[in-house]
Amino acid sequence: MSLASGFSGGVFEQAIMAGNGVAGIAAELIKIITKVSTDNLQLSADAYFVVAALVIVAAGVCYYLVCTTPYTRATMQTMRRGSQAQKVSETADILGSDEVQPHGYQSTAGAEGEIESESGEVMGDAREADLTDTEAQTLEEPLGYVDLFLSMWRPGLTVFLVFFVTLSLFPGVTDMIPTTRADPDAWWQIVTMSIFMVGDYAGRQLPGLPALTRGVTVSHLMVTAFVRVAFLPVFILFICGSTDAVGASVPLISSDFLTCLVMAVFAVSNGYTSTVIMMLSPDTVRPVDKGLAGVIITFYLNLGLTAGVFFALAINAFVGAIAE
Repeated sequence: MSLASGFSGGVFEQAIMAGNGVAGIAAELIKIITKVSTDNLQLSADAYFVVAALVIVAAGVCYYLVCTTPYTRATMQTMRRGSQAQKVSETADILGSDEVQPHGYQSTAGAEGEIESESGEVMGDAREADLTDTEAQTLEEPLGYVDLFLSMWRPGLTVFLVFFVTLSLFPGVTDMIPTTRADPDAWWQIVTMSIFMVGDYAGRQLPGLPALTRGVTVSHLMVTAFVRVAFLPVFILFICGSTDAVGASVPLISSDFLTCLVMAVFAVSNGYTSTVIMMLSPDTVRPVDKGLAGVIITFYLNLGLTAGVFFALAINAFVGAIAE
């Protein structure tokens, strides 16, 4: 994601997020195929991990091929220059000197502000130096890690909330939703999980249509992320919330159709919101900070995933206590 953030337009971020959606669908397809073909759990597990290993190898090969393209190499070089300039800036702050310059860049050669090359040859007046846009961006002073982390709190909080809510409910809580069929079986969980995987992938593909992202801002996505918190009580009510004639806990909302509908909205909103916010996040900072911004937004994402998993354990315990 850090590498993708160095490119413009958000196309690569969208491709990465869509790839995650494809991975979910592939895992679910393997589960369906193995369930239909065999009841051997060991064979099913072996098939899953063999395919996963092959996908990892293929992803590594594709990553290597992408990194060898001229466009990628040029972008990575720009990001490295920005990182180098950041280290020099921090060193200068510590030493209290304004004479520390990035290796290979400009150094002061007099009051006139002449640029001096690495070999010592005067290149000309700094005010008249002929720099391309990319080269000029690398000469900007990058923000420090803490300053950039704090400046990205809005997209970071949005990413955190999206994945926190999703992992709090899926798949642990959603798998506890019962079906209204008289003869329930394992296919019900496969159906609900398949709806999520397909809906999530569809949501990740929607940002590829310009009309569906035109005018969308980080503020809009933050509001959407907070609205998605409402899925927490809704899914709990699909599991419990009422009692039957003998006092046993039963779902307050009991409808397979509503379960599938809410699951679809839950999935599409997850895919769309997470993808668009990842696309917009690098544009909230200066070009020289985009590489580090990709690392920071990924940290927010992983923080949301981790917090969501632990919160899901609490929800499972809460629902289990009510159901008893």
